[in-house]
Amino acid sequence: MKTIEKSEIKKILVRGPDWVGDFLTATPVYRELRKNFPSAKITAIVRNWTKGMLEHCPYVDEIIEYDSRNKSIKYSWELVKKLKKEKYGLAILLSGNYNAALIAWLAGIKYRAGFNYDKRGHLLTHSLKETGREYRLDRAVRILEALGLNIENRNPELWVGPEDEKFAKETLGGFKAKFHKLIGIGPGTQEKEKCLLENEFIQLIDSLVSTEGNNFGIVLFGSKNDIARGEKIIAGVKDKEKVINLINKTILNQLAACLKLVDVYITGDTGGMHIAYTVGVPVVAFFGPTDPGEALPQKNNIKTIWKNPGCSPCTLKKSHQCKTLECINRITVEEIEKLVTELL
Repeated sequence: MKTIEKSEIKKILVRGPDWVGDFLTATPVYRELRKNFPSAKITAIVRNWTKGMLEHCPYVDEIIEYDSRNKSIKYSWELVKKLKKEKYGLAILLSGNYNAALIAWLAGIKYRAGFNYDKRGHLLTHSLKETGREYRLDRAVRILEALGLNIENRNPELWVGPEDEKFAKETLGGFKAKFHKLIGIGPGTQEKEKCLLENEFIQLIDSLVSTEGNNFGIVLFGSKNDIARGEKIIAGVKDKEKVINLINKTILNQLAACLKLVDVYITGDTGGMHIAYTVGVPVVAFFGPTDPGEALPQKNNIKTIWKNPGCSPCTLKKSHQCKTLECINRITVEEIEKLVTELL
């Protein structure tokens, strides 16, 4: 694949991924682009829920919010016209949809690099193919390598502001001071087939806080989609004074700051999982239809449970139709608690 002439690149466009987890595993791209192009203008196009996570990023000069769910031709064409005026020389397409490549092509961007998802390879000057079981972070960085750029550091990072740190201290500082250890739990996931049942979280919390010698506090985290789940869990636990519910009470940067204060984070395959390990929190993650090898880096402070019954990983469509969900239902509370103990 032909490398690019770095000296001719004055402006770079990065089309960010649509989902939080993918966004976080792609964060090294911004840093490594800045190292390779110290004087270039770097513009990021992202969805509204990840925009805030770039506000304190030192490598990005401009952020454009774009709703990839809006299928209006007029909406996309307005973006094309805006980008065309800027005369970008390079587009890094971290989003895998066809529209992302089409917009970059219509905007006349000379170099357009990304993976050949959604049959869009003909719109790319540098089209990559997946190589099988590959950690998502490595996929993002591989786009830069295909352009002939130097990669010094592959680690993801987050840029939390002082206002987020203040929020975390005011929200959790007093609660944390009551306990020897603080355990965070993300009980919800985007897809139900990645979730444990509420009763299992209730059992887990009851066991963690009641075991002799433990002085643990529990913090629940999640989005608005997890509100009902969190309320059921809170209603079911025996010692409610040892549990605080922050579901739908934090934006992503505040979540990152709060997670810095917990000693272990228990979660399914979610964006919160990626935030936790990125800020250095030990993670216990349980997986059903998805592959932990693609989602997580290999680190000593990350423990995973994956009961692959022979059909995992599978596609979202297949997992939605699955009647047994054996992959997630075989995971036990005892297994999770054992891994939490190992990390503590």
